[in-house]
Amino acid sequence: ELEVAAAEEDLDSAFKMDTVGDAYIVVQLMPRAASLALRRRAVINMFKVALALSQIVQEKSDQAENGLEKGQLQIRLGMCIGSVIAGVVGILKPRYHIYGSALRAAQDLESQSQPHKMRVDQEILDLVGEDPDIKNTQDDPEDPFLLDLTKRHLRRVGSVFWRKC
Repeated sequence: ELEVAAAEEDLDSAFKMDTVGDAYIVVQLMPRAASLALRRRAVINMFKVALALSQIVQEKSDQAENGLEKGQLQIRLGMCIGSVIAGVVGILKPRYHIYGSALRAAQDLESQSQPHKMRVDQEILDLVGEDPDIKNTQDDPEDPFLLDLTKRHLRRVGSVFWRKC
């Protein structure tokens, strides 16, 4: 269902990379020498994926199926931009995988996040803040890197980002 949501968003080159334990890894490909406009577009695409994933998890959590209590299913997200090495690994079960500091950084950001929120790095925050469809209504000096993904808009703790869809 998560793959269908990402496909319905028509997200150019964003795709599911892997599932590791309870981690669902999505990658947005971007050339190393991408223009600022292309970098912004890639970030907005990833925000769309994050919002779609958050909404699906929230809906499933509200339904309380498969032995889970209502509200028990949660999602934490981490997003960053960086370089990785990609390639096919394995002989018996070959698979495409990525390695690098950007993957480790995204995993660290996710682990420091909170339920139904996404922690981002400074570059993501800078690119999002410059997008004309996203408006920052109030600053939160305590934690400007934690975004709340509830109700189909991006809300930072203490401030709100609105994304036109």
